Amino acid sequence: MHEFKRSLTALIGILILVGIVTFALPRNARSANATSSSAPTTQTQNVNVVNTPTVTAQQSGPWNVGINGTPTVAVSNFPTTTSVGIDGSANTVKVDTTNPLPVQDVDNPARHPFAFLSVREGADLNQLPTALFSVHVPDHQRLVIEQVSVLGFVKHSDFQALRVEVEAQANGNFSAYHVAGVKMPASLVLDQSIASSQLRLYADPGTDVSIIVFRNDSSGLDDKVEVDLSGYLIDLP
Repeated sequence: MHEFKRSLTALIGILILVGIVTFALPRNARSANATSSSAPTTQTQNVNVVNTPTVTAQQSGPWNVGINGTPTVAVSNFPTTTSVGIDGSANTVKVDTTNPLPVQDVDNPARHPFAFLSVREGADLNQLPTALFSVHVPDHQRLVIEQVSVLGFVKHSDFQALRVEVEAQANGNFSAYHVAGVKMPASLVLDQSIASSQLRLYADPGTDVSIIVFRNDSSGLDDKVEVDLSGYLIDLP
């Protein structure tokens, strides 16, 4: 009987020890059906959507976008390579008479008048029979010559006569305008030879306009030759 008690006590101690170990060890979680573990895994998992969802990311039919109120639209830091314009076929442009739009004629001759006067006298005239005058056209402008006049004083001679030639370059091509001089008695010693004409002659930016005075008698002029040009300049981009 004593041996039986001792064996029963040892069995109860073993069962208590097994229970303590069982509770102390970690346990894996199970799914509802207890067929698999929900512990993290390093493999790629597939996510499946059961049934047919009602959410779609594809456009169905045309979309309309509206603006509430009257917003103010402005272009800041206007780029040089962007062109902003109004399509005349789809818009109506109106000029309000109470706030008129200023209009300016950039080609108006009065905006950029041009005048040139040059005189050659004395020993300078020994270089004749040709006297050369030159006018330089400013960059980014085109010169339009509308009037040329030349006045020369010559000794009395039936053979003394002046002729004027104006040379200019337009669009890379040279052109020349000729004016014949007319003698007018001025004194007992000198005659005046005058050449004058209206014209329309163009000169490119950065080029030189030449005014050449010819004479047919090498005996020379006596006092001076005066050349006048007038016209206007046109600004170019």
